[in-house]
Amino acid sequence: MALPTLQAALGGLADAAELLELDGRVVYVNPAFERLTGHDAGGLVGRHISDVHEAVSVERAAASWSGRVDAKSSSGGALAFDGSYSVVSGDDGAPRWVLGLLRDVTRQLHEERALRQSEELYRQIFHSNQAIKLLVDPSTGLIEDANLAACDFYGYTPEELRGLHIDRINTLPRERLDQALLVARQSGSRTFRFQHRRKSGELREVEVFTGGVEVGGRYLLLSIVHDVTERVRAEAQLARAQRMDSLGRLAGGVAHDFNNLLFVVLGEARIVLRGLPEDDPLRAEVERIRDAATRASELTRHLLLFARGGDVTPEPSDVHKTLRGVASLVSSTLGHDVRLSIEAPAGVRPVAYIATAQLEQALVNLIINAREAMPHGGRIVARLRVVSDPDVEHQRLRPGDYAELEIVDDGVGMPKEIVAHVFEPFFTTKGPEHGTGLGLAITYGIVHRAGGAISVESEVGVGTTFRVWLPLLDGLVPDDTPRGDAGSTGSGERAVRAPTIASLT
Repeated sequence: MALPTLQAALGGLADAAELLELDGRVVYVNPAFERLTGHDAGGLVGRHISDVHEAVSVERAAASWSGRVDAKSSSGGALAFDGSYSVVSGDDGAPRWVLGLLRDVTRQLHEERALRQSEELYRQIFHSNQAIKLLVDPSTGLIEDANLAACDFYGYTPEELRGLHIDRINTLPRERLDQALLVARQSGSRTFRFQHRRKSGELREVEVFTGGVEVGGRYLLLSIVHDVTERVRAEAQLARAQRMDSLGRLAGGVAHDFNNLLFVVLGEARIVLRGLPEDDPLRAEVERIRDAATRASELTRHLLLFARGGDVTPEPSDVHKTLRGVASLVSSTLGHDVRLSIEAPAGVRPVAYIATAQLEQALVNLIINAREAMPHGGRIVARLRVVSDPDVEHQRLRPGDYAELEIVDDGVGMPKEIVAHVFEPFFTTKGPEHGTGLGLAITYGIVHRAGGAISVESEVGVGTTFRVWLPLLDGLVPDDTPRGDAGSTGSGERAVRAPTIASLT
């Protein structure tokens, strides 16, 4: 092929073209080559092509080589081409020139490089970050991606989380969850408070910060999840403490004023009785007034015990000995269909700094409460052990050793909405004829004034467990109590003063 004919054909191409001698010297470059590289055609003719890019050998060109060609512009900038090379024969049929056709892919490579950098940045921000992160498709509710922190938190593998519907971890009903996804999609960014479920079934309180992102041309929600379970527990603990404190102040104030009024009523009733003959028909009426005022006075005593703890002085108390003494005292009042047993390892004789009378009162309250929860009989178990640094939900205890008392019954149990209020004064599930609703409130006050804590767990149809923790003194008293079931008190034990027994629930 003649050179002019070849130059004319190459001159109209949109892609760069170069015609080289077999030794790599430039014979011709087309206008597109000049435009894309910035090199002047006249200045290149006669120069070796390696001044622009690496030369392609005649052998490779003869084999119709194609591939990536890295070049540099006249200003020194990096260029990239997809090159295709071949050998062109002269009029005599012998190899005469090397022809290179070059398509500019510089922009495409820059975009690919930017995409790789963006993906790497995404991996660093999303996957390597310690925050819990999820990518969710708001149109389907499916989790598109999850980082390692999310896998650790929820207990799933990455493969299990990807493609999982968000309702598997969010406890909201499906219709409310769909509404939340719609709100997040429409608002662009939103903060939610949810309860999330781990693979193990454990529930955690979370705050979810959600914003829209575009990934691969798709609109997704990036959710950053904060576990706020401990904060919620602390807030509940504070609210409970404030509520109990307010109730205590109110109860104490009412009881004090009411007690003053009762003092007058009782005094006047006694005066009237002294002036009435034994056979006077009004005597029975006045005695009823006196008895009612006496019962009301007992109620105010309970209120004052809840509010201020009564006029008692803390003392070193043998928890083991007190427990067995109380068991012996109340066992005969529980009924033939209720069995009370004590479980305490031999040699465990913890000493707590609490007024023995108040410890007795608290134990009696809990045991009688358990009896009231078993209308058809059952078993009450009182367990005692020593624990270190107990972790009590909603209540903060100082580090150290504690006597842990468990009062367990297999009675009717209570639903969660009842459990939440059992320690509040006057809260009762029975009618007024069965009690005042003060027993557990008094127990709560006794335990907390001793620096301890109390908790309750209950399930309807299964039973209830009350746990009490009392801080221990350093020493242990000698183990002189015989082993045995409730009611078998040793002769060395002192007699237990009978505390007031009241219906509690």
